[in-house]
Amino acid sequence: MKGDEYLRDLVEVWYKPRMRISMLLSALCYAALTIPFKDQWFIWGTELRPSAFLPVMASFIFGPAGAWGSAFGNIMSDAFGGFNSASIFGFFANLALGYFPYKLWFYLFRADKHRFLLDGKSKEDLKHIWLIGIITNMYCALIIAWGVYWIQDRSFLEVWFGIFLNNTATLALVWPALRWLAPLCEHYELSWFSENRKQLEVHSTPRVQFFLMLSVVCIIGGSLLGVSFAFLETQLNFENMLYGISRQGIFWSAGVAVFASAVFALKD
Repeated sequence: MKGDEYLRDLVEVWYKPRMRISMLLSALCYAALTIPFKDQWFIWGTELRPSAFLPVMASFIFGPAGAWGSAFGNIMSDAFGGFNSASIFGFFANLALGYFPYKLWFYLFRADKHRFLLDGKSKEDLKHIWLIGIITNMYCALIIAWGVYWIQDRSFLEVWFGIFLNNTATLALVWPALRWLAPLCEHYELSWFSENRKQLEVHSTPRVQFFLMLSVVCIIGGSLLGVSFAFLETQLNFENMLYGISRQGIFWSAGVAVFASAVFALKD
């Protein structure tokens, strides 16, 4: 992965047969566990998904192949509930949900440079899963909340909190799933790291680390600003001058964070 290339890891997986299998497995499992709960329960108007842990788990094992699998799995599940204008944001949100965990783990949180796969065998792994999962869930919620606020004029505050709380609650399932599945996938060489070990061993990371840190700052900052402006909006009458300012604040703070985070994270 050379210095100024974007999207390289997301593109490379399409040329590797084992990674295409990993992609397919991720998509089918995500769709299979999402469809039975489609349009069944809601929190603040947001669909509850017990399967929301799967993209994070798939990311830790399959890397960018898990990201594509999660995105297409989401599209497959949406086909059973009806596509709408939010489906495109759901695609990119699940792509991010399956992309950020592997990249944050490998380039920012990995203490042992000779260890590639996060397999959940230590207490440190548990901390990393929760911290990385929370950051990634903030970004996933930010993408969808900003999208439906812009397109459907739905409450940014309700959608953001609904998605963030649902996804974060399911993180409890990631650790036991990793302990069982990670060694199995590594044995059959289906993990991203077993497929790319030689390439990753010589990859210099400081530049990527810097851009990933900028991405994390954008995610946290954009989420805090968006939620703050959204809370202000709920307290104001639409005739109040600050009401218009709060709406613009939501649109620009969340929108800039969504795109800036993606640009920084995709920098190789």
